Amino acid sequence: MIAKIKSKQLSNIKGLPARSIKFIHSLLTIIFPSGSNLKRTDNIYVETLGLAGLFLFLTNINLSWELHRNGETMLIIAFFLTWRYWGALLRQPLFWLMLAFIASIIVSTIIGIENFPEVRHQSEAKKMIRFALFVPLAWWIGTNNDSIRNAFVLVCLGFVLSSLPWFLSWDTLAPLLEGARARTNILGMKTLHYANWAGFLLIGVIILGRDLFPDYFITGKTAIIGYAVFFLTIICLVLGVILPQGRAVWIAVALTIPPGLILRYCIFDRDSSFSIKKMALPILMFCLITAIAGSQYSNIKERILRESLVFTDLMKGQMREAEKKSVGKRIEIYFWAFETESFITIFGWGPRTVQAISRNSDLSEQYNWNLNLEHLHSEYLALLFRTGVFGFSVVALIMFFLIKQLHLGHKNNTISSGYYVFFIVTIAYLLLLGFTNILLRINVFLPFIAGIMFASILRSHKAKKTVRGTHRLTSAL
Repeated sequence: MIAKIKSKQLSNIKGLPARSIKFIHSLLTIIFPSGSNLKRTDNIYVETLGLAGLFLFLTNINLSWELHRNGETMLIIAFFLTWRYWGALLRQPLFWLMLAFIASIIVSTIIGIENFPEVRHQSEAKKMIRFALFVPLAWWIGTNNDSIRNAFVLVCLGFVLSSLPWFLSWDTLAPLLEGARARTNILGMKTLHYANWAGFLLIGVIILGRDLFPDYFITGKTAIIGYAVFFLTIICLVLGVILPQGRAVWIAVALTIPPGLILRYCIFDRDSSFSIKKMALPILMFCLITAIAGSQYSNIKERILRESLVFTDLMKGQMREAEKKSVGKRIEIYFWAFETESFITIFGWGPRTVQAISRNSDLSEQYNWNLNLEHLHSEYLALLFRTGVFGFSVVALIMFFLIKQLHLGHKNNTISSGYYVFFIVTIAYLLLLGFTNILLRINVFLPFIAGIMFASILRSHKAKKTVRGTHRLTSAL
């Protein structure tokens, strides 16, 4: 009798891992449903690993670096295990450009190590090379509209919830009341990098609006909960834009959201009947943002005018006065970059060459560096300086193909008007930020944005009836 019980227990233990995997897989596929036109994999174990990694990656971007990094590792490993299914990817220029970008970082890193061994180029190269994650991210997000939407919502909610302790901290609120920049970084993320994220998420929430709600959150008794979460999210994201006092983010948000709303509700929806109900949400959002920004109007105006005086100093030829201001230092950096001998090369100077020059007195004297800064404060200059013409061209081509294929997807009705406007406005936002920010240093900012765009582009791929080399394990579970 005892032997029979032990035998039964052992058989249950053997079946437990399979049932657990099946349960986790079913939950993850509810969040990230697979598209009918593109199969991620037939292997339930690999798909569970990839989707679990994706979930950890998206929900912990601003919360836990360890969980975020573990999720990144999981989704990358699972992505490589699906190489037999890459037929759709191999026909996409963006896949090959991703590989070219990796090659550009590797070559520039080797050049940097050889010429400037004083700093660790590898650490900066790891940050930059994460941009290539947009392909694995797109693969696991998949081509289902609900999956793309849920990926954005997960990042947005995780980002906002993790920010609440920062918003409620006196170290954050005190500077706000004084009209100054918050003194502490947000959960290890630099405040200006945080502002870039907040601006992007705010654009998405405002432009997409109702498209972010699953049906059960905008109908019936649960509607009030959905809208409450929605407006709380907007309030937090607006504060996330204002508190760090990043002028570039303010300008980029101000220049992109109004045209985005016009495109979304006045141009692309022009054929639908006008109704107060349809316009209620964008009107309420506009009033809410105006009220929050208006409460900080004097502080915003003072900060912008304070730095705008640098142009007056430049017109008068008062370089010394201009260099004392933040904008003036950036202009001085730009002049230095183009005056530096052989600034523009084929493969660049290396990921951390500027740091090497700024930290070494001999190199500073050799290259005429007299600034107390360690980066070029411009994505365009940074790409040219670090990766050369080759790396810069690859990123430019990635942007070109994203815009081209998003337009074709919308034309072919595989991308909705709401998401099309959101993506185009986001690209404009990134291009504006690129003038003064180094976006590739914000670990997963660009790959996530490019990832959800690429997932939408892959929706236009036509599915094949058969996939060679597949292994159907689902039935065995």
